[in-house]
Amino acid sequence: MKILLGTIVLAVAGASVMAQQPDVALSVAEQNELTHKRCAVCHTDAKPLGGLSLEHFDADQPDPAIARMMLVKITGDGAISAAGMPVPSPETRDAFVAALAAMASHTSPESRWTVDLLVDPLTPNRGHSLVTARTELPSGTVLLQCNGASRRAAMQVSGTASTSPSSVNFDGLSAPVRAILAWCLAK
Repeated sequence: MKILLGTIVLAVAGASVMAQQPDVALSVAEQNELTHKRCAVCHTDAKPLGGLSLEHFDADQPDPAIARMMLVKITGDGAISAAGMPVPSPETRDAFVAALAAMASHTSPESRWTVDLLVDPLTPNRGHSLVTARTELPSGTVLLQCNGASRRAAMQVSGTASTSPSSVNFDGLSAPVRAILAWCLAK
């Protein structure tokens, strides 16, 4: 009886996971093409909106933090249609969202930082514009926040407000995330 019940539970769980998977899967080349056509149009090296350039995005070697930010922008803001027409089909969008979710789930064990994209409570109707990077150090918590819309930055070290990032070790943050924070802190 236990084996039968376990088999039923696994079958139901497997069906639930299968129901959440998109009907279309995108190859790495298709993911890169979609990113360059739909995202890198606005996030260029010359004009990195929010401090982020996606010109060099590579789905074969994704940055989980950037994938998480892209996922929030696409699902929360509909940013995949920001570059104009033609908008990808719902199936293509869902497949891209599934691919980004898979990329975002891979975290590097050596990175002590967590990076998220959130709605800025001071500008709730302007989209998900608040990049947060957090780490726990022996001396306490470091929290960096960058509002990409206003280019307003805040940094807290061990619960004490600070405007100098010189005391923080940024090891473990990827180059694109460092670029976002540097762009915001340099203002």
